[in-house]
Amino acid sequence: MNKLTFILLTFFYAQTLFARTLPDKNIIPPPLKSGDKVAILSPSYAVSTDRLSHIDSLLRSRGYEPVIYPTATLSPDNPIHGGTARQRAQDLMDAFKDPSIKAIIPTRGGYGASQMLPYLDLKVIHDNPKWLTGYSDISALHAFMNAAGVASIHGAMGNTIASTDSLQQRSFDDMEKILTTSTPMDISIQSSKYNRHGQASGKLLGGNFIVVNNLAQTDWDMFGEALNQPVILFVEEVGEKIYAVERMLHRLNQSGILKNVHGLIFAEFTEYDPDADHSSMEEMISDWLTEYGFPIQGSPIPIIFNFPAGHDRLNLPLVEGVNATLTSTASGTSLNYKP
Repeated sequence: MNKLTFILLTFFYAQTLFARTLPDKNIIPPPLKSGDKVAILSPSYAVSTDRLSHIDSLLRSRGYEPVIYPTATLSPDNPIHGGTARQRAQDLMDAFKDPSIKAIIPTRGGYGASQMLPYLDLKVIHDNPKWLTGYSDISALHAFMNAAGVASIHGAMGNTIASTDSLQQRSFDDMEKILTTSTPMDISIQSSKYNRHGQASGKLLGGNFIVVNNLAQTDWDMFGEALNQPVILFVEEVGEKIYAVERMLHRLNQSGILKNVHGLIFAEFTEYDPDADHSSMEEMISDWLTEYGFPIQGSPIPIIFNFPAGHDRLNLPLVEGVNATLTSTASGTSLNYKP
């Protein structure tokens, strides 16, 4: 065995060992303060220079100092990304290694974050905890952050900040409270007719359904944690057909995961069409849960529908990796956790 092969094998063994010793509760990054530097990059699709300038200006107006990384904007050689997977991963690692950077905000989702995972370093993230935000395709990075044992925020990104829509602005305002304070977050919403009532506590994990589901049985498998500890799972989706979401539910069920979760949050499902069997995604999921015996007889778990997180205008922040309590009653739903 030559020296290079030995080094590579040692590195990948260390990554695997680190990923398989996941904590019950993740490290909470230090709070963001006025004047702090915030990394702006594009792990998934990139944005135009005009859009980037707008994001930069709005963050400055809120008192932060944006640091724009090379792959944040569109590359001349790539119509959708700001660089290769290695280049984008390098930007992310540079942001974590830089002690002056206090938070990392992607410009948008899209596709490409999962391409970066083999080039990221779990130990660097664990040893330099800082907030990373985002949703949609950024769910792949939340999975990696969880494997590194650091909490992250499923919530607003650069495009949200740059929006003039009042609900999107509220989404960023609510996320900023988590970024800058240690105030406990209490989210209360109306009860859906599809909800199953109950109360449970566990590690809050999830994100975009297809992104996280595609990480099954990897070292970054968030759903698989439910086999070993109390977990509250949440999923959201955009543009997927009803039958495609049903397939993902079957995968979770047949792997034994759903029988072990302590709570389920079905957040926003948007931009899809009814099919011949179901008029809505919520109807399909509710029928599916009944068909396959959820909640489990004698051990009801809270199952929540229409939670405002995902691709709709209001995208409430969810802190990945913290212990949370989910409560569902006929009068309403609450999710409580202390970042």
